[in-house]
Amino acid sequence: MEARAIAARNNQVVGMSFTEQSTPAAQAAEWLVRLQSDAADEADWLAFEVWLGASGVNWAAYDRLEALSAEIDARAEEVLAALRAADNARIRAQTVWRRWAVAGIAAAAAGLLAWIAWPSNVAPQVFKAGRGQIREIALDDGTRVTLDAESRIEVALDPHVRRVTMGDGEAVFDVARDVRRPFLIAVGDRTVKVVGTEFNLAHRDRELDVTVTRGVVEVAPRDGAQGDVVRLVRGRRLTHEVGSPGQKVEVVATPENAFSWRKLRLIYDNAPLEEVVADFNRYFPRQLALDGETKQLRFSGVLVVTDEDAVLRRLEELLPVAVNRSGDTLVLRRRKASN
Repeated sequence: MEARAIAARNNQVVGMSFTEQSTPAAQAAEWLVRLQSDAADEADWLAFEVWLGASGVNWAAYDRLEALSAEIDARAEEVLAALRAADNARIRAQTVWRRWAVAGIAAAAAGLLAWIAWPSNVAPQVFKAGRGQIREIALDDGTRVTLDAESRIEVALDPHVRRVTMGDGEAVFDVARDVRRPFLIAVGDRTVKVVGTEFNLAHRDRELDVTVTRGVVEVAPRDGAQGDVVRLVRGRRLTHEVGSPGQKVEVVATPENAFSWRKLRLIYDNAPLEEVVADFNRYFPRQLALDGETKQLRFSGVLVVTDEDAVLRRLEELLPVAVNRSGDTLVLRRRKASN
């Protein structure tokens, strides 16, 4: 109700009280203009999310318009040059250009998708965070990235598109808004596309996890992978196993929990103990292993990964396990029940 109230108030403020005769395409155009304005604030983006979520038709209309806007901006000189070469009459060229811009939404969107697939000429920058390290990165476009321990990304800020490639790792992306220059992340068998938003992206052991706290994020199959295109707004989380066609989208009451690792707090809800151990091993030099009897255990709770011994004591307190210490080797064994 609060979000819808903000949406209604915001529409009145910026003259966006849509009538029954207002088409989704016309509404999308008004939203595109508003969100490109320097005056756009958090209330605008929240109202926009409500409008998007009201209908799949709204999604489609905005997608087409956004694609056309990016295409026109990115290829204006190229298209105008081609038109002038075909006919040196400047007025006629401009007329043809206007008609193309109005009538060619579908073709332009398809052209944009093909253009995005072209390889970038910009050499990527590599950013890494080592074991036990959390690294803050400020990109040249104003985007801020926080890398979790043992994570790596490659970034290429092309003049017309921003590209990131991510392997195994986890990161929070606070993407600077730039409707004319989409931000694309290649991760696993998916492409994550954003304009301006904040979200957590995890890719560990072929498991993909996207949690959004602001803006709109699109997750789509890439490189021939199967699956649907999914769009996420604040409070939505997507999980997907790389290589499978399916994915799960759920509402998260506190999406900020996905960001807790930035403060060295790891929150688990019925997580496999193997996942907990893998996280432990990214933060501390001594590696922790499980014996056969503990691999089936699951863990719920909070671990503050600032002190190795404190974490181990916490696991012993909350689980029927004991830590066997031998030099640099740590093994979690199932604790024998006392008589």
